[in-house]
Amino acid sequence: MTRALAAAARGLARSRGRSLALIALACAGFLAVALVRAGYADMFDRIRTGTVKAEGDFSLVSKKAGGLGLGDYRRLKERLISRGRFAAIRASVPIEGLVGLGEKSAPASGAAIEDSGRAWDAAEGRAEALLGEALARTLGAVPGDELSAFLGDRGYDLKLAGSIKTEAATLDRFYVKLPLEMLEDGDPSPRVDRIRVWLADPADS
Repeated sequence: MTRALAAAARGLARSRGRSLALIALACAGFLAVALVRAGYADMFDRIRTGTVKAEGDFSLVSKKAGGLGLGDYRRLKERLISRGRFAAIRASVPIEGLVGLGEKSAPASGAAIEDSGRAWDAAEGRAEALLGEALARTLGAVPGDELSAFLGDRGYDLKLAGSIKTEAATLDRFYVKLPLEMLEDGDPSPRVDRIRVWLADPADS
């Protein structure tokens, strides 16, 4: 090892210009790698922050048929929120049925989501809905149109708030997103299949 270090030192002394250039090149390479790693770290951190904001810090998904009843979920949510570790808890219920505009109708499958930002007018029985772009085109529906829907064994009036492009073309042809609140008085009670949880302290384990 000592012999190798001595030989390296003699090589530096004989050709200082070239050696300094190689050292500068090596330093530049290390700097470039460090900057790339920092850039990727920042990008993934921003992606994770956006995902957490939309989808929660983690999700609980029911693997059993039937899921959790809305009444049981409300009681569970109240207990969990009271402990102070969670900033928000939101449930979603799978929905399937038919959505129509005038004489046109099409199968629809999606989710009713708690605190979705979509309005629900209990007095008029009308809810705001989002449809997949392909489904909206099939129906010829544009934002502001009033739609009818038959979900489960109940009929609903919907107002199209907009269309969204989902991650899969097949899903886009059927996708519907509604406020969970419109299903509160359903009989039988709808079953929660996913609960999204936001931590009060993002650094919490």
